[in-house]
Amino acid sequence: MALLLVLFIAFFVVVFLFLLPILFSLQAVGSLFVYPRQLRAIFGNRI
Repeated sequence: MALLLVLFIAFFVVVFLFLLPILFSLQAVGSLFVYPRQLRAIFGNRI
């Protein structure tokens, strides 16, 4: 039973460490898509 708990915790940690960079990369990709749109709006208003 204790071994099962240890395996579950280890699995959870591995999944967390695997998903964390994916979440950061998705956030970065999202900001890359949003940022040019904001710049275009700002420059469009000035021009």
